[in-house]
Amino acid sequence: MDVGQQIVIAVSLVLVVWYLVFSFVNRKRGIAVYHWLREGVETLGPLADAGWVGSAASGGRMAVTKALPPFQRVELIFLLQSREILPLWLFNLGRNKRDELILKAWLRRPPLQQVEAGFKDSPLVGYRPAEKAGGLAVAVKGEGAAPGKTLRAFLERYGEHIVSFSLQRGKPHLIIRLRLESGLDAAPSAEFFRDLQRIFS
Repeated sequence: MDVGQQIVIAVSLVLVVWYLVFSFVNRKRGIAVYHWLREGVETLGPLADAGWVGSAASGGRMAVTKALPPFQRVELIFLLQSREILPLWLFNLGRNKRDELILKAWLRRPPLQQVEAGFKDSPLVGYRPAEKAGGLAVAVKGEGAAPGKTLRAFLERYGEHIVSFSLQRGKPHLIIRLRLESGLDAAPSAEFFRDLQRIFS
């Protein structure tokens, strides 16, 4: 057996072992995030749908179709990075892609003020730049020159976890993308959802 064959066998073994180990790691991570998230989501109303996105190692989804005010409907999906496939994990690492939570909410009444936060480039046409909050770029449209106090407090508290925040008059009224690996799941998820409800109280 020449050196080339030995290298191929060694690399193959590393990839197989890596896949087995990190398939288990991702599955354990997925189950933990699912239970953490479910505890908080159930404070918004009864779950109408909950399950996995492919498998526990990939992510999960939840929906509350009859949510308590100020919400009408809330949908969540969390996606885990592909740790088990080493080349793909390294590629995503270079793109700064991490475990992510996406929240979509329909309000009972459309917001009077539209707010965008966390955008990388210029804000959308018609939006006015506002003071940064939680390290995030912020822009507003509609009533007021700046986000309300409770919304600003939310952005200040969760800014390090937020990838993007969009509050708009169109449905879904609220879309938030959050990093899960930044420590968001260190506190009970019910706390996050209570803070989210306060924005519209």
